[in-house]
Amino acid sequence: MLKNYIKVAVRNLIRNKPYVFINVLGLSVAIAICVVIYLNYSHSVDSNREHENYRETFKVNGTWILNGDPEGVGIAPMPLTTMIKNDIGAIKDAVRYHVKGEVVKRGDDVFREDVAYVDDTFLEVFDFSLREGSKDAIKNPGQIIISRQMAIRFFNDEPALGKEIRILSNGKEFLYTVGGVLNELPTNSTFDLDAALISIETYFNHYPETERNNWAEWVDGVFVQLHNAADKELVEQQLAAYLPQQNDANEQMPYAGFYLDRIDEWAHNEKYLRYGNFRSGMASSALWGLNSSAILILLLSCFNFTNTSISFSNRRLKEIGIRKVFGGMRSQLITQFLIENLMLILTALVIGLVLAEMLVPAFNDLFWFVRLELDLLGNFKLLAFLIVLMLLVAAFSAIYPAIYVSSFKPVNIFQGNVKFGSGNMFLRVLIAGQFIITVYNIFASIVFYQNGKYQTTMDQGYDIHQSIVVPIDGERDFIKLKNNLSQNPEISSIAGSRTQIAFSTDFATFEHKENEQEVGWLQIGHDYLRTMGIDIVQGRDFEDGVDNYLSKKLIINEQLVKDLGWEYGEETVLGRRLFLDSAYYTVVGIARNFHEKLLFKGGDIRPAIITLTPPENFRYLTVRSESDLTRVNDKVKEQWAQVIPDIPYTGYYQSRAIEVVEDTNYIIDRVNWFVAVISIMLSAIGLYTLVSLNVIKRIKEIGIRKVLGASVLSIVQLLNRNFAGLLLIGAVLGSFSGYLVMDWLLDIIYAYRLPLNLWPLLFSVLLLVVVAATTVGAKVYNAAKVNPVDHLRNE
Repeated sequence: MLKNYIKVAVRNLIRNKPYVFINVLGLSVAIAICVVIYLNYSHSVDSNREHENYRETFKVNGTWILNGDPEGVGIAPMPLTTMIKNDIGAIKDAVRYHVKGEVVKRGDDVFREDVAYVDDTFLEVFDFSLREGSKDAIKNPGQIIISRQMAIRFFNDEPALGKEIRILSNGKEFLYTVGGVLNELPTNSTFDLDAALISIETYFNHYPETERNNWAEWVDGVFVQLHNAADKELVEQQLAAYLPQQNDANEQMPYAGFYLDRIDEWAHNEKYLRYGNFRSGMASSALWGLNSSAILILLLSCFNFTNTSISFSNRRLKEIGIRKVFGGMRSQLITQFLIENLMLILTALVIGLVLAEMLVPAFNDLFWFVRLELDLLGNFKLLAFLIVLMLLVAAFSAIYPAIYVSSFKPVNIFQGNVKFGSGNMFLRVLIAGQFIITVYNIFASIVFYQNGKYQTTMDQGYDIHQSIVVPIDGERDFIKLKNNLSQNPEISSIAGSRTQIAFSTDFATFEHKENEQEVGWLQIGHDYLRTMGIDIVQGRDFEDGVDNYLSKKLIINEQLVKDLGWEYGEETVLGRRLFLDSAYYTVVGIARNFHEKLLFKGGDIRPAIITLTPPENFRYLTVRSESDLTRVNDKVKEQWAQVIPDIPYTGYYQSRAIEVVEDTNYIIDRVNWFVAVISIMLSAIGLYTLVSLNVIKRIKEIGIRKVLGASVLSIVQLLNRNFAGLLLIGAVLGSFSGYLVMDWLLDIIYAYRLPLNLWPLLFSVLLLVVVAATTVGAKVYNAAKVNPVDHLRNE
């Protein structure tokens, strides 16, 4: 029996090639997109789960209360690990992880690399595998474990084990032997281990001024492994005993408590922590944006599948009638149509997987921080997802057409009384739903494109395009480089700073109206504001020979003046004093507002203070030039090689701050335009089937109207009437939903964005109308022009 069903199904599908092509095309594209987006979702959700004991492993974070609101802090005190390991019985092990940028030498080659200082049992808590050497190398102070990438940079394809490298740290040189090479980590690991691992005991040799028991010393992360994950709350309560020591040593940042974040969840929370120094996963807004786009595309393809299945079944009405007359049961008809639809779905699945294999590399190129792999045999979760996906598609797309088409009565079929699709509200809802989704997707792509352009062209409050930033190490590097660069006539100014706008920010707090006020803190040298193009709107800049870091002078931005409730005017602002960092500072100037962070959410202009810092604290040298920056950068690099030959040059353009925004908006644009194009394509297919159904249903009516003298234009208007109504409903609801969703979504993503206006909505609707007219115009016109004899010859 099954063999007969399959034979009939194959014959019918071969006879209806357009039907097969339309359904398979739409569904295979949707399946491919869903597979890729599922892989991305799984990649994000499974962050850090490569470690066997991830359920028992937690990061210790702190909570800081600012203006009455709790805020997570990612760093932890240096001595905390040793104490809790000894004092808290529920803790199986505790380890530290602290990264420093160091100069690493291999022969005459010099590299700037990250060196992670960790406790000896770090590789026992975390399951990082080695391709060479032993994990015990971390316990040997004379050995170092390097990443696979570092091994390639240092030694090319040669074995790295046993070879020597030198680390230049804090002005001294230390020799180490390579005791191990790490395998490459999955890209969803929060640890970015393109770095060297070395015992934290060597940290105190590299930096002897660091006191290992000083609670004012910080590490990037403290991790604990519990005997039982259920003891999490108990451990958090016991950690409260260390708050007095923490807060006595850090009065500027008193903790309200410690808490534990399981490492797979921490992977998504790190980005929201103050001083969260680890790599974070894909933002939740991006993750769910991609998920929702895939769901919308799948819905569109399912709508099309249902419509085309019903539309092309019109050719089989007599087959259905004859089957029923000769005793065929409705259940047999349902089974026949279900098998045909399932064969189409399975065909679409195979083609969809092939398309997904092609889309994965493109997705990886677009999202450079993601590396997806389509592995059907080794990924059981993916297989389970595909099974569930196919069941959902079959339930939504195959069952209804089979039941609907098999419901016709033979007497109505042979009398020609079957009202095929007439009054079927479900089909109308599907078509209107297609229009809604398409209008929304077009509108979203336009709005994101507009805001992306706005982000890259808006005023940053400083001159972002005329500066080169060079990381340095203190006063000695600054003086060497400045003395040489000052001879270059293309360089208009040079300044040093401890912090750098957009790349290295700090904060300070002071009490105001019985609340703690947090402000951004820019610590600079003379001429920095002029070099960066930050205007002084009132008062004066710091003057060389008059002001220094001991004079306790202060410049504040316009936003801080507003937040403090001060009025403009030299008598009301200039000369006022603020208690900051255990001393009173006098306001000598007001700077124009500037963006010290990226323009995404959290990058709002915040109140800021600007103070002088001693040259020994300089970590950046900033060069300003009105000439070609590429040429100037080459000159700076040459001078660097002459005066600081032992350290690699790592200068960059200040405009890199906006390049990060451009890259992110590029990704958003490409994803949204892709979704919009696919939506338009699927909607065009849906419109074609709608008109085909309408023409088939009214073919004899068209012939009679033409015999009675109806014009082609009047028939075209008649056939398009229902379609136009559904298009209007879809345009209105799509525009309304698009406006509400985008207004909410833009507020989540951007700190500053354009207000929504009418023209993107109008353009979205107009584009859909043009596509609709192009898609169905010829079909309707040809149907209206056909000779009425051809329509009525069977009567």
